Amino acid sequence: MALITPLLVFILLGILDLGRAYYQYTVMTNAVREGARYAAVNWSNSVGGGAATNSNAASAPFNTVQGRIQYVGNTAGMTFLNDAAHITVTYYDGNSAALVQCAHWATATNTIVQDNSYPVTQPRTGDIVKVHLAYTFTPIVPILSQVTGATFNLIADEQVRIE
Repeated sequence: MALITPLLVFILLGILDLGRAYYQYTVMTNAVREGARYAAVNWSNSVGGGAATNSNAASAPFNTVQGRIQYVGNTAGMTFLNDAAHITVTYYDGNSAALVQCAHWATATNTIVQDNSYPVTQPRTGDIVKVHLAYTFTPIVPILSQVTGATFNLIADEQVRIE
């Protein structure tokens, strides 16, 4: 019995950490879904319109794509960093046979940047917005951390057609 107890405790705590990872992944999925939907509905090609729905602030305003993502995370006790390594917003031409990137949100300048020689009128209604979120998961079980590594990345993506 004394030999099996540590093994059972290790397995139980490992299951606890896997449950935490799954919960955090589910929160991330809901967060990018909320951010992508907001980006699709509130897009505008007018001056200041597109960039106004994105923010590079560490704590982004609620009326931005990043603010919506951070809000969902905060309600679940998670903190999503707002930088180019963790949150990206990319736009694809929805009218081409193959998905071609037509624009992306540049974190450094807080603007929408045109890609692949697309005009300023892109993105437009019918194009696709893709929101990507990366989060570093840290297991709380020390032994599990040694087996899997100190941390590992969870990634969630969502694509929505711009309305």
